[in-house]
Amino acid sequence: VYTRTFDKYDPTQYKQTIITLPTTNIHISIVYNIKKYTKNGKSPGLVSGYGAYGHANLMSFNKYVVSLLDRGYLYAIAHVRGGTENGFQWYQYGKMQHKKNSFSDFIECMRYLTQNKWVDGSKLTIMGGSAGGLLIGSVLNQPEIYQEKLIANAILDVPFVDALSTMLNPRIPLTKLEYTEWGNPTKNKKAFDYIRSYSPIQNI
Repeated sequence: VYTRTFDKYDPTQYKQTIITLPTTNIHISIVYNIKKYTKNGKSPGLVSGYGAYGHANLMSFNKYVVSLLDRGYLYAIAHVRGGTENGFQWYQYGKMQHKKNSFSDFIECMRYLTQNKWVDGSKLTIMGGSAGGLLIGSVLNQPEIYQEKLIANAILDVPFVDALSTMLNPRIPLTKLEYTEWGNPTKNKKAFDYIRSYSPIQNI
């Protein structure tokens, strides 16, 4: 499959590894082109995340990522709470009344990569889709990422950024099924207040 897609693709030119943050047990999967990327605090980077529904966001081959790597980018996946990369409890502590852990975990990954010279914060793009778009949207509303100069751009792919309005409308297909992930704000004030406190659209 690789050779049909990329006649010149050489897997030996890329290095993949996993970093474990020393104080939090958060994992970051990273990959880079060993000839194009330099770990000197000046390189651009793209960090993606998801952190919902117990989905383990594992590293896999992506032809679009290869194009970035060949331009000197570091590509990373932040394995934040809400997935099951560290077991089922890792999922439980990233949902319902613990959802904000996903956002703080992602920011901690941005901070680690910048402080340890894996990337230049002024050249760092963050990305997430669907529930991962909620993650990125919520992260964008946190002032410390700007104060610490941890970000340059963000990509939100079909993002779930109006979580509160969605969860308040049980007529939308799937909404009732989502109550076990986010909480039911139509019947529980605590759930309403918590979702309201992080729902990206309501907190711009």
